[in-house]
Amino acid sequence: MVLCFDYEEPNHTHVFGSDTLAVLPDGTHVRWDGTTFAVRAKQRLPNHTLRLVLEGPGRDDNRPVIVRKTLVVNAQALSIRKQVQLAADTAWLQRNSYHFTR
Repeated sequence: MVLCFDYEEPNHTHVFGSDTLAVLPDGTHVRWDGTTFAVRAKQRLPNHTLRLVLEGPGRDDNRPVIVRKTLVVNAQALSIRKQVQLAADTAWLQRNSYHFTR
């Protein structure tokens, strides 16, 4: 699956981009732009909505971190929240949140 997006940042910079996602054959991992994320939670919500929590390795401010991406998707909308956790910490830091509608 390819997510194509087009949005405007608060500073009025226009962003065009895309991410490539694939569910791996084992069904417990997702490859997101070349990084493999484990599916930590999968929850069916009302109105045919699915919530997925993915975790995998990443870098933040040139430091290794665990990246958590929480997706909430249905036929009308998609939201993606990205959080990071430093290796020596237990707190999750919010990095960004996107909400898209059709």
